[in-house]
Amino acid sequence: MLIHIVPRILIRNYFQQQCCELVDISSEELGVSLKGGLDVVARRPYPNKQYLVACRKKGQKAFNGLFVQSKLFKENFSVTTRWALVGEQILTQVTHYEVLDMEHDAVTECVLSWERYPATLASYSPVAIQPMMDFERCTLKSDVTDSVVDGVIVRREIKLPIYTQSAESVLNALHFRDRCPAISDAFLID
Repeated sequence: MLIHIVPRILIRNYFQQQCCELVDISSEELGVSLKGGLDVVARRPYPNKQYLVACRKKGQKAFNGLFVQSKLFKENFSVTTRWALVGEQILTQVTHYEVLDMEHDAVTECVLSWERYPATLASYSPVAIQPMMDFERCTLKSDVTDSVVDGVIVRREIKLPIYTQSAESVLNALHFRDRCPAISDAFLID
């Protein structure tokens, strides 16, 4: 099973953009623990440079997320991404994925690439569904629970139902295709 995750954070303040670092990405169900600066880094693959997106640490190019390759099909799994803001405050995003079918061999959280939408999310635009950390306000329409301390979102939990797609459609339909990670760079598990 090919899993495409796109851990990202939206930072509107220029100073805070310079002081935000990726700490780590982990998933107990997937058996993944990736360290920021060692295995993964935060880069800016989008024209809107307010987004920091986690990708595999390889070369200098910014990619739109990363791939995890599993030998087993995963129906439910969670991915935790931690960001350090100004070197002190830790911001945590936990995305809980519920795979709704077993028809194909891949999933992507990149909503622009989805071939089918869950009924609960069908009426929203992709930008309103795409999981992301945003420490100032909640703009997401999916199932989101925020923990706020002193006006800052320090923990965000997102429940994201997703359908499977073929691995080819994930690779070919990804928005910003020139920023798509390579399957050869996937983190192998199991």
